[in-house]
Amino acid sequence: MKITSTVGALIYATLAALAHGYTPTPDHPDRPNPLTPTPVIPTPVTPLPSPVMPTPPDGYTGCNYYSKQVSLKPVGVTPVLPQPSPTPVTVTPAPITPVVAPVPAAAPTPASAWQAEQVYTAGQTVTYQGGEYRARWWTQGERPQAGGWGAWELVATSAAVPEWVPEQTFVAGQQASYDGKVYRARWWTQGEVPGPQSGAWEYLRLDSRVSLAQVDFQGRLTVMRCRNYGITSPYNVAFFEAGVYQIDKVTDPLQVVTALKTTSEAGSVITTRPWRNEPGQEVVYTYQGIQTDEVNRPPLNVVGGRQIPWLCTADDVCRYIGQ
Repeated sequence: MKITSTVGALIYATLAALAHGYTPTPDHPDRPNPLTPTPVIPTPVTPLPSPVMPTPPDGYTGCNYYSKQVSLKPVGVTPVLPQPSPTPVTVTPAPITPVVAPVPAAAPTPASAWQAEQVYTAGQTVTYQGGEYRARWWTQGERPQAGGWGAWELVATSAAVPEWVPEQTFVAGQQASYDGKVYRARWWTQGEVPGPQSGAWEYLRLDSRVSLAQVDFQGRLTVMRCRNYGITSPYNVAFFEAGVYQIDKVTDPLQVVTALKTTSEAGSVITTRPWRNEPGQEVVYTYQGIQTDEVNRPPLNVVGGRQIPWLCTADDVCRYIGQ
């Protein structure tokens, strides 16, 4: 009986230890040791190779370099009206009498974002969800929306689909986004919520703004800046800048990215090319000009310019790659 009791106690202690996730030792079956954890081996990360930078023109020395990680910024919309590039003017480095630059004409005031509490009168313009709208008459609190016979007239837009709002009217063929999905009106409708039970609305697809928000990005920007001091007064120094965006990894679970665009800093579209979800893609730009001694005067003889890459969907909803 004593042997049987001892064996039974040993079996009981062993089973109890195993039930609590421990492995008992032969010397102390009632004092189990913790299981040895399985070591976690991190996945090795292959660093991006150093980019091949454009060669600066003759006479440019003292080049400085810097490199930083870049990320994908929140969903936005690229401009759709490209602006012409400035025509470079050849300037001979020779002593000349400085002249006072003419004061440029005031630029038109851009439309401000729509605000529900603001009063608007006929002719005033606002921006809302990527579009620019003009008031048809006095209005307050009515959201701008494309289509219908509301207070707002759409005057400029991207291809992004506007949000559905109950007070807006829609006619057959117009699209609206609701709850992350895009619908198309089958006939005139107002106030009917888009969805599976709605007869007035036909489901088309997921909203690109929702799908594009799930895209993840890894990349790097390397910039080289060189100077040429052989410029005669009133010119100060000529500069040459080159930048290389390296796209390392893009995670696109819904495969909505269809194009890689580049724009100028002013927003004009420079290039558009089909998207290839492959590591190692690059966007290269060069920027050259002459800085003057005059305060706040823009550079002269500008050639090229800084560029900004964008990942875009088929309906031109985009996110830009920035610092």
